[in-house]
Amino acid sequence: MPGTTAPPKTSPAPLGQQDFEEVMRTKIKENHRRVYGSLRLLVPLMFLLVGAAAGWGIRALAPAWTAVLPAAVFMGLAVVAIVREYWTGGPLKRVDWSTADAYEQQLAERLSAASHEALLQARDAVLRNRPTAVQAHFYEMRFSAHQQVCTGRGCPCFETRFNAAVLPARARPVIVIGDLLLAEPAAARYVLAHEAHHIRRPWMHIRLALSVPAMAGWLALGLLTPPDLLIVLAPVLWVVILAVQWVDELAADVAAARATGRHEARSFWNLLQAMRRSSSRWQRVIATVLTTMAPMHPPIALRAAIADRFTRR
Repeated sequence: MPGTTAPPKTSPAPLGQQDFEEVMRTKIKENHRRVYGSLRLLVPLMFLLVGAAAGWGIRALAPAWTAVLPAAVFMGLAVVAIVREYWTGGPLKRVDWSTADAYEQQLAERLSAASHEALLQARDAVLRNRPTAVQAHFYEMRFSAHQQVCTGRGCPCFETRFNAAVLPARARPVIVIGDLLLAEPAAARYVLAHEAHHIRRPWMHIRLALSVPAMAGWLALGLLTPPDLLIVLAPVLWVVILAVQWVDELAADVAAARATGRHEARSFWNLLQAMRRSSSRWQRVIATVLTTMAPMHPPIALRAAIADRFTRR
């Protein structure tokens, strides 16, 4: 029809490469199906028990030093997998990055000016913190029509839609942000500044190092440590890992508060507390129990108070 403009078309990705949006959609769906939050306590516990059982069997049938070989193999494989994922970008290595530019242009056209500005500020922060990056991209997490009606009560996808992260690929990191958070520009600026701080050195290297025990370190600990020593050593190591994670989170909160301001910080924490209050009583009980068992993040009240205390204005 006269006077109408056809929507921009994207050319197909070259052979062997994939569309950016399709790759990201697949990755988000895979992450969404994994074990969430505090339930990650079960993963190291499982590895620890399997390693302890295997170590007991090895020590019963062979000299104790023979357990060193499988432990070294598991640790080596974990280190190689983590370094490879970081260096190559994992699934992102198959992306045709020209399709990412087209996706971002279409996203910018339907965002408010404030939301788009929040993304651009986050991109600048990520590029400053990642000297090896040639470009930073962003992706909006959107779900099916059924999932988009969730309001926090009985809906596991709501917290994902009100969240953000940075996929720390070496050359092309990707800023991932939920559609509900992106609709709140002030809160989005604070969260994105928080996530950008996570990829700064040395915090990025510390987080990579902590992912090694999550994959194979607990298994190796069970293989190498006698049961009487394991009972003491495992809880101590678990507390140390949690302490480092708490320091990392609180440091990112303070950095984000200083970079954005009191209004942005309070906007996010007020929205987050309102979201938690909208959950059912049974959900809150389960969340309290799991958070007590494995407090991967500091309490919301503590984080909000520290961020407000150290804000710049």
